[in-house]
Amino acid sequence: DGWCHAQVIGDPGTGIGLRSSARVVISSMYKVHLMVAACRSNQQGLLDFDRRIRVEPGRYAPGPTGFALFSDVVEVSLRDVVRSMITVSDNTSAGIVYELLPSGALEDTLSRLELTAARIFPHPGERSIPASAEPGATAAEDAAYVIAAFAADDAGTEFDPAYYSQSTTAEMCTVLDLIWTDTAADAAQCAFMRQLLAE
Repeated sequence: DGWCHAQVIGDPGTGIGLRSSARVVISSMYKVHLMVAACRSNQQGLLDFDRRIRVEPGRYAPGPTGFALFSDVVEVSLRDVVRSMITVSDNTSAGIVYELLPSGALEDTLSRLELTAARIFPHPGERSIPASAEPGATAAEDAAYVIAAFAADDAGTEFDPAYYSQSTTAEMCTVLDLIWTDTAADAAQCAFMRQLLAE
């Protein structure tokens, strides 16, 4: 039992998987969506990767890696904050990137790249409830979905996509495919993203 998907890069028609269209909690994989949104914003001149960032301990979500472990204030480029977010799955870096994204940049990225299954809650452990059951759902369906989500047993919410970042395994492959085919952003930005994912 589980969820999986695989495909040949550049050829979505080769996709094969198990329950690959089911929404599941994607844990730290939401950071890939943040990276894409940040790189697209950098491409558009709306986010400067050369900007110096003062990282203050304890201000963002805790975690076992990266700046989340630091005891003292450090200053780094936004480029290296994005790098830490991806290479060591740094929660502090993810919080900084999300905070600095231009308003609506993440939503615009998901929309323009047609990542319709993704719902991103960038604060690990925050129990956010999406306002909609499905794209195009009626008001009654939305209300029933939210009521059901709030009524869920608290002991089981860690893996409940109503509370945490979610997507499907097929769409996660799509995100990576967009990066590897220079479609998620321009060629230079996609090359940077591939570099980070390989480090």
